Amino acid sequence: MHGEIRLRYLYEAARLGTMRAASEELNVATSSISRQIAALEKDLGMRLIEGGRRKIKLTEAGELDPLFSRAGSQFGAYVGHKEAISKLSAHAVILAYSESCPVQAFRVGTRVYATQFHPELDLDGLATRIEVYKYAGYFEPEEADAVMAAARASGVTEVPNILEGFVELFARNGNS
Repeated sequence: MHGEIRLRYLYEAARLGTMRAASEELNVATSSISRQIAALEKDLGMRLIEGGRRKIKLTEAGELDPLFSRAGSQFGAYVGHKEAISKLSAHAVILAYSESCPVQAFRVGTRVYATQFHPELDLDGLATRIEVYKYAGYFEPEEADAVMAAARASGVTEVPNILEGFVELFARNGNS
C-alpha cells in the first residue's frame, strides 16, 4: 500500500513540476509528499527528484564566450522555478544547459545575456530567501529547516561570479 502511494506522489510531483503543485492536486500536505518520496528514494537507494540545485554545463560556445568561459566547463547553481525556455530563435547562442533544462544560459549579440539559474545566489543568499519566503507558499513553513539542509547538502556554496564578470567586461571598460 505504501509503495502505491509513494509512486502516486512521485508521479504527480513529476507531472506537475513541484511537490507543492502535487500537494494541491492531491489535497495532501506538501510535507507528506516530500516524506513519502524521500522514503521511496531511500528504499531504492537513489535520488528521484532533483532539489533546488542544478549542475550547469557549458556548451562549446559557452566555453569560448568571454563571460561564461570564466566559470569553468561545469558548475553548480540554484534554480527557484521550473525552467521554461527549451528552444531559442536562430540568432540566440546557447551558452549553458543542464540535464533537466536544455537552455540554462544564452546570449543574443555580444552584450545581451540571460540565465535561467540564479547567478547571484550563493548559500548565504539562499538561506535569506528561505527565511523571507517561508510563508509565501513555496514550501510549508515547517519545512524551512529541511529545505535549508537540502541546500547545504547540495554542495553548492557559491556560483561563478557571472554578474561581476559582466560588469568587468562591459560596464567598466565599455567593450562591445
